[in-house]
Amino acid sequence: MSSFRQQSTADSENEYSALYDGSGTTAGSLMPGGKEVPEKNIWSEVNVWCFVVLLLGSLFSLTVAGITIPLGLTVFLGSILLANVNRIRKKHGRGRVLLTVLRPLVIAAAAGMLLSPAVLLGWNHTQWMYQAKRFVYANGVRDDDYCAAVLPKHLPSQCTDYKYVTQGQIIAQDYRPSMFLCFRTDTETMRQYAEQFRANGMEQAELTFYGEDADGNPNLAPREISPYALSYFDVTDDLREAEVYFDDRKRGAALNYETGLVLFWT
Repeated sequence: MSSFRQQSTADSENEYSALYDGSGTTAGSLMPGGKEVPEKNIWSEVNVWCFVVLLLGSLFSLTVAGITIPLGLTVFLGSILLANVNRIRKKHGRGRVLLTVLRPLVIAAAAGMLLSPAVLLGWNHTQWMYQAKRFVYANGVRDDDYCAAVLPKHLPSQCTDYKYVTQGQIIAQDYRPSMFLCFRTDTETMRQYAEQFRANGMEQAELTFYGEDADGNPNLAPREISPYALSYFDVTDDLREAEVYFDDRKRGAALNYETGLVLFWT
């Protein structure tokens, strides 16, 4: 009887040693007592992180709510669906194709939700980011016809002193997110812009001036040009001969042929 017990103990120790190497229990192995260790799945952790990203990024992402709310819903619903499909795959071995489609979709939606506010508020002097900023502002902040009809779809080939400031939505009374675009270009491009303004129903304004500034010097900028646009871009040009265009919502543009200055504002 004693030899049988010793043999059984030795067999148990050998089995335990084969399953456990001292650094941890291997996936799919048996723990002491015969319980199977569940296989770790990295995608389960990805699902959790996608949900965490949704929660932490929600406030920051509201600056471009028109884009991030649909993307946030995609992350939220996609994470729930991923968890359920993954459970079905483990239990019944089905749903692998659906998982393959859902995973990159949810990850891309989470990335877009976080990157959109960064694109909106950054890269003010980076010309190759112009179209991305224009898209985020037009679709995430102000879904109107000004950006689509008036703002250039592409920057001109001759483009210097570029700056593009786009503001996001915030929860505040009497706040309106604005956009300011400034650059210098050639005369022919400016004439094309003027034709485009008139074709889209914008009217050329008759310029008026405040008179003298605080130092007694004559004001070189008309009242019709947004003072915020001038301050954002530190414009010191003589704009007394500029052409200024407005639409019915006081969104405007200015062309100064003498210096090549182009301004857009909302």
